[in-house]
Amino acid sequence: MSQAQNPAADAAAALRTAERARAAAARPQSAPGWFPPLQGVLFAGFTIGIFGFSGPDDPAGGLWGSVGGCLAAVAYLVLHLLVVRRSGVVLWPEQDRRARLKAQLVPLAVFAAGWLAAVPAGRSVGAVVSGLLGGAALAVMTARYGAGAARSDREEGASR
Repeated sequence: MSQAQNPAADAAAALRTAERARAAAARPQSAPGWFPPLQGVLFAGFTIGIFGFSGPDDPAGGLWGSVGGCLAAVAYLVLHLLVVRRSGVVLWPEQDRRARLKAQLVPLAVFAAGWLAAVPAGRSVGAVVSGLLGGAALAVMTARYGAGAARSDREEGASR
């Protein structure tokens, strides 16, 4: 049975290790490169399926649009949970409120603006335009967030 030679040094080393582990867990995780485009496609699929091709004017009574939209929504949620939780830790982003709002409001504003196409062309066209624009905006904002996380990973690696 060996005793610690310097308990204060051992405690300090344990605290440094715990702080490095906490910092690594809090650091944003970069998503795989395929995640932003697939997230945008699934969002567009949900929007187009549910809002574009699920109305009473659809020959199948909207069944296939509703089923496709629901499948896209479930796939979107499962994909999001798998990518976000892959580190085992889910934290509130440490960005300031303005950056978080921008990341959420830009795709929402683009999605809403796409619905303006429904005024002259009808609900199905509005859903398609809105879904495609909203999905593209979501993919771009997710890719930008992922690029920022990857940049912070590189900077963290360079500082060690």
